Amino acid sequence: PQTITDFLVWSKDAYPADRTVLVLWNHGNGWDQGDGPSVLSSPKRSILYDEDNNAPFLSNFKVRNAITNSGTKIDVFGLDASIMGTIEALYEFRDLAPIIITSQEVGESHGWDYKAILSRLETDPGMGTEDFSRVVVDSYRNFFEGTFYPQNPIYEKKHTISALRTIYMNQIAVEADSLAGGLLTLMDDTATRG
Repeated sequence: PQTITDFLVWSKDAYPADRTVLVLWNHGNGWDQGDGPSVLSSPKRSILYDEDNNAPFLSNFKVRNAITNSGTKIDVFGLDASIMGTIEALYEFRDLAPIIITSQEVGESHGWDYKAILSRLETDPGMGTEDFSRVVVDSYRNFFEGTFYPQNPIYEKKHTISALRTIYMNQIAVEADSLAGGLLTLMDDTATRG
């Protein structure tokens, strides 16, 4: 966590900017708060681990705290990692940035199309955060549908990516809790279980 905090403090001082995008690119595994040595030996959910070297990974709340502790205002928070677009993970990160970009599915290890994203940013450095988010989403789709899958037919042709406004996360959580409560009630009722 300290590496994340230190990087954000350093980059804010070294490269002051009107808007800040933070992208974490690594393996992701969802929502849970636990820590452990590796995804291979633990069912805990998190981001930023190295399964090849059995390295520790960071739980989502440690990532959130590391970013918060930096004091850096983030305008777009990108999670270029698998399964980080679940409501639980998004809820954990909801206060970090007005927009989060991520996927609810397993992503390809190639990650986002950074060449297209940075090329577009170079030609339009003043674009707003929502326009930037659309560039990320569109370039991801264009890369996998137009370039990657046609050249690599052995790969399963699935990919997802979303840009979400976090202002709605509290209400989404309330609605999800309500739905879950209703479903649990139905499961307890013998008339609806059959």
